[in-house]
Amino acid sequence: MNAVALRPTILSKNLRLTPYCMALYFTKKWSWCWLWVLLLPKFVYADTPANVYPDSLWAYHQLIAVENESLSGFDSEAYDWVLATQQRISQKQDSLVQFAERFLGLPYIYGGTTPYGFDCSGFTQYVYKKMGIEIPRTPANQVLLGKDVPLAEAQKGDIVFYGYPWAGGYYYGHTAMVHQVKEDGAISVIHSILPGLMITPLHFDPQPAVQFICIRRIIE
Repeated sequence: MNAVALRPTILSKNLRLTPYCMALYFTKKWSWCWLWVLLLPKFVYADTPANVYPDSLWAYHQLIAVENESLSGFDSEAYDWVLATQQRISQKQDSLVQFAERFLGLPYIYGGTTPYGFDCSGFTQYVYKKMGIEIPRTPANQVLLGKDVPLAEAQKGDIVFYGYPWAGGYYYGHTAMVHQVKEDGAISVIHSILPGLMITPLHFDPQPAVQFICIRRIIE
């Protein structure tokens, strides 16, 4: 196998490989030439044909180094953006829960939507609104928002829905908000229920017929 100094190399009468693209040794077989075009398709047009004789693997290593450096820079920027987004969401979740805690002990009032007294969905609607997020009034409409979240992935501020099977679906009769997720996976919720606004375990069984149904995430 022969090798020559790097120079513009013509693969066909219409295709020429430029020096900075040359990376591998090739035989004079055209199959190898076409493989080179597929691997590193950096070419310009030319007028006359010639055989391919790249000099060494040095050019290939330099090219890969440049590509890796570019990708690393892109990955770093993407990572920074994801991290900033996660921090922003976490801060909003913390603010939501801290604001909700102000109303602990407030009496439950059926149909209540103000700090004089809340019902379950009136409480979640009020707290989210104060954080700049408008959500509907009733559990049946609130459950249509956001995305479904597996129990194992629950986060502070997620809305928890309770109810029971009804007419081929579910009747959503109660809402709560995730207050804390402990390292062992235990979840507590903050919600307005008789006699008043309190923090309880997620599976608090308010009534025998009422059960946990799902968790929805609105903050993104």
